[in-house]
This record gives sequence, C-alpha cells and structure tokens, in this order.
Amino acid sequence: METHKRTAKTAELAYRQFQRERNIPSSYLTYTVVEPGKKGFLGFGQKDATIEILFNKTHYYTKQGRIILADILDRMGVENYTLNTTTEGKRIAINIITNNSEMLIGKRTQTLDALQYMVNRLLNVDSSGIAVTVDVENYRAKRLEKLITAGVNAAHSVAKTGQLEIIRDLPPSARREIQKALQSIKGTKGIVKGSGVFRSLHIVPEDYVDEEKGGEQSSRSGNRNRNRNRNRNRNRNRSRNRGDGNDSSSSSNGHGSSSES
Repeated sequence: METHKRTAKTAELAYRQFQRERNIPSSYLTYTVVEPGKKGFLGFGQKDATIEILFNKTHYYTKQGRIILADILDRMGVENYTLNTTTEGKRIAINIITNNSEMLIGKRTQTLDALQYMVNRLLNVDSSGIAVTVDVENYRAKRLEKLITAGVNAAHSVAKTGQLEIIRDLPPSARREIQKALQSIKGTKGIVKGSGVFRSLHIVPEDYVDEEKGGEQSSRSGNRNRNRNRNRNRNRNRSRNRGDGNDSSSSSNGHGSSSES
C-alpha cells in the first residue's frame, strides 16, 4: 500500500484530483478524511479539507501488466495461453504458459526480454519502484539454475587444475548469481569480460593476473612478482648504462694515444 495526502476545498474534490493526475481506477483507491475543512462565511474562516489516500500499487500494476501483456500476445497471434502471476514486495512476475514457448523465448531470450521491456515501459514503472519480470514456462528460472551449476562445476575444475574456464553469453542475473556461488569455492574468482548485456565470465585462479587491466594484480603473490620484474628491469638498465660509459671511455683513451704518437 502507498499513502498520499491531498488537500482541496472538499474531500471529494481532493480525491478526484488525485485520481485524474494518476489516471488510476477508483477500485485501487480508498481514502479517509484527516481534516474535513470549513466553508467559512463570506470568504472568512474557510479551510481546505485534507484526505489520506491509500493506493494498492502492487495490485494495480499486476493487473495492468497482465492486460498489457495479453494485448501484446494477442497482436502476435499467440493462442491458448494463460498468465500466472506472483508478487514479492515490489517485484511482479508474470509467467506465460503456452505451447509456443520457443517462439516467445527467441534466440538468447531476445524475444522474451523484448516482451518484458515493453510491459515495463507501457506500465511506466520507472518512478514507482515496481519491477515486472516476464517469463515463459519458468524458462528464466530453469536456465539460471543450469548456468549456476555450470559455473560451480567450472570453478571446481579451476581450483583443481589451475586452468582458466570461460562461460560465455551470460545475462546480468546469471553473472551475479555465479559470482555469489564462487565466494564459497576457495582458490577461484570470476572476471567479467566483454560489453553489452550478454558478457563472458572468466573463472580463474585467485592469484590470476588480469593483463587487460594494466597488469593489475589481485593477490599478494602477484604484486611480489610485479615488483621483482620491475627490479630486474632496473638492474638491466643500470648494467647497460655502465657498459655504455666504459665503452665510450675506452674509445676516448684510444683516440688520444694514437694522436700523441
């Protein structure tokens, strides 16, 4: 429930103004009078009324989301489908039960993601805090479970062999869940690579050096190796400089001896 306060000359007017502003059917709204207000006499002593409006936001967006999604599916020519809805806090999940699941999922969930995007945009949920997830035959949950299992198995392999493993084309939700799972597997970590929505997760040993980040080390041993390399380079440069100086000195002395003779 969401609570709003409004004032106007009368309680009924305050309620109608709020309803018009939000374009919300009255079936989702109730209000109580906080201050009844006063009419006054000849313009003196007049006081506006104040009301408190209760808005069943989750119920409203759930029903409107179902209406919008059903309209889109009808326009796509999808037949014989049902919509199952669950809510948890401000999260609304609409699951499509249909025989046309492959068509609605699309390659790499592109069609399904487009459906979800359109529902959220048409609901205009940006400022409401509501998030609507659209799924088909619980595909997202099943797919996420498989990806997490693949990530955990890859991490165990990395911990055992020390060899990098790559899981490609992961959506953000899968990357987050796999990264959480990696926290319980010692000796491994995940590095996200790529750009766009779908990225790769490189599962690597804990002391892995990521060269693409300017040689930045993620472990103490990596830092020690980098410092050793720097010291070696410095020593080499010093040796070269000393050698160059000795050569030039020998040349100069040789040239002086020949001129004197």
